[in-house]
Amino acid sequence: MNMVRDEFPALWQFLGAYLHQDWRHEHPSPEAAFRDFLDEEPGLAVETAAELAAVLASGRDEDALKSLVLEGGSFYLPSNDGIATST
Repeated sequence: MNMVRDEFPALWQFLGAYLHQDWRHEHPSPEAAFRDFLDEEPGLAVETAAELAAVLASGRDEDALKSLVLEGGSFYLPSNDGIATST
């Protein structure tokens, strides 16, 4: 069972398909990866935004957010860009 895929399918699609292990070879930035995601899969845009809002409202701590991103198939770590994953 993959909690991210099951609970957040649109976010799972973005994380695994656009911020995968080699994402930096395909996109110059995470923002560019997200723009490509929106261009290529516009039907998931609203769902992804709602899922991101739910994740941020869930109260997960920094470690839980990192785990969610990794379980989603992503190799992007916001901390590498000086960005905290929790508020």
